[in-house]
Amino acid sequence: MKQAGLAFRDLGDLARGEAVYHDITNRGLRERGYDLPEVNPQEAGRRLARLALSHDFTLYEHFQTDQAGHDRDMDRGVELLERLDLLLGAVLEATDPDELLVVLTSDHGNLEDLSTRTHTQNSVPTMLWGTGREAVADGVRTLADIAPALLRHLRERGVINGLDHP
Repeated sequence: MKQAGLAFRDLGDLARGEAVYHDITNRGLRERGYDLPEVNPQEAGRRLARLALSHDFTLYEHFQTDQAGHDRDMDRGVELLERLDLLLGAVLEATDPDELLVVLTSDHGNLEDLSTRTHTQNSVPTMLWGTGREAVADGVRTLADIAPALLRHLRERGVINGLDHP
């Protein structure tokens, strides 16, 4: 963001409904005393969809499932996955698949194997919905393929030009 001359979204953006917090609901911030409305996952998904449709590229990071894995807390992990599923469902319902590519992936596993508190070496899925999903999927075999595949997609859509990357 800094390299692009853009500011990160902040609490003001969150209060106006122009951002989505990493816990989806704002509960973590509310527990820390911030005066923010609690948001259900479906509303958070609609907000994320609006943000994505107004930008060429939007990244949303959700790492609480990773924390649940480190804590070996499957009940919490399932709760978080269900919340993430509701958010994703709302994003997909609020967007036209011809206008948006949605990519869901992870940089590592750990929630699937609670016998360890560390990250696993297991493969993680990459799921894609929307425009260009087949072409992007064809270019992805490992996590290292995600960025080049997305750069190709953005270049093909005329969003970026002149980068010396594959």
